Amino acid sequence: MLLGAALALAAAGGTRPASAAEIPAEGQVRVLLASGRQFTAELDHRTDAATLWLRWGQGSGVILRPIDWDRVVGLEIAGETFSGGVARQAVISVRRELPLALNPPRRTPLAVAPARLSAPAATPARPSAPVATPARLSAPAATPARVRALEVEASLGKWGPDVDTDGLVVEISPLDAQGDLVPTQGTVEVELTGQGASQTAGGEFATLGRWVQCVWPEDFGYRGARCRLPFQAVQPEFDLRWASKGMVHVRLSVPGEGVFEATDAVARIRPASGVRDNYQETTGRRFLPNERTSRPASY
Repeated sequence: MLLGAALALAAAGGTRPASAAEIPAEGQVRVLLASGRQFTAELDHRTDAATLWLRWGQGSGVILRPIDWDRVVGLEIAGETFSGGVARQAVISVRRELPLALNPPRRTPLAVAPARLSAPAATPARPSAPVATPARLSAPAATPARVRALEVEASLGKWGPDVDTDGLVVEISPLDAQGDLVPTQGTVEVELTGQGASQTAGGEFATLGRWVQCVWPEDFGYRGARCRLPFQAVQPEFDLRWASKGMVHVRLSVPGEGVFEATDAVARIRPASGVRDNYQETTGRRFLPNERTSRPASY
């Protein structure tokens, strides 16, 4: 790809304007943020001196993401790496010459460098020569991965200074038809159901918490996206009327693809501890007097 050369020229202060033939219809970039996150996407034509715009998907399923240039510490494109400041200067320089060339509308015919498209037909004397341009132009036509199923796993989370747990951490894993993880944009709804601690069959069931969060493609790691959900009115470590395990039901709504559900039916909502169980049987409490907790026991 020649976009890297155009960027290098702009970053070095070159004055030769880039031609349309040097800018591919789709530009893939890898962006590194100051937070340590990195992700790969296409440059969008909205990119300007204030904001780097990235996009995923195609047609009606396009997802746009604005990022302040101050958060960008590195950018890799066409096999070349630029620091945040140089990348910004280079990208903006090229965008100033061709404001729409980096990302023309997908529904319009490809009009970038017609001569390049017709070149293979005009040179029949060299049929065996490798022609990379048509393959590169047709690559975006590959069908993007779509969500087909959802897997979830819930665990206890602790992020405060006290000894008790603070809530649940739910791992969201949208999967495609082959079972591979699909980073996606969507809305996550979580409901926690608890059962009364009575040993009799058919004990009381009740909703102990509900949460709603949004997820974005850059929120996903190799295992999925983590949702941190603080306990609400009921904190099972203090409200001992509830059993130590519950059910966590998750619904993921993905725009243009559907609603996907999964349940962790054996989610632990109170840490396992034989010592604390014995102390609870003796005193009715799970914490020692010298332990600092976030709230007083209610049972």
